[in-house]
Amino acid sequence: MTELGERIGARIVGLLLIISGASVVGLWTMDTSAVSGESLFAIFLSMDLVCFAMIGYIYRVTKGGDDFGRFPLFFGCCMLLLLAFAGIATI
Repeated sequence: MTELGERIGARIVGLLLIISGASVVGLWTMDTSAVSGESLFAIFLSMDLVCFAMIGYIYRVTKGGDDFGRFPLFFGCCMLLLLAFAGIATI
């Protein structure tokens, strides 16, 4: 892994932590007594799990010395966007 790859990985992890933090704040502040609140809770929780999986992937690749696979990162980002749009549509 090159130094540039490590810096890119650190930036991606930083952005994922910001997204995960915003999702956690949303989880803490929502009312889950309604059916729509339960659906929104599930969407935000799945966003946190996708962020966690992507951070774990970046950590594993960085420690192994390999380069990032573009497909797993692209798929994870697309999944986060899909979940974000689903969360907006549920509100």
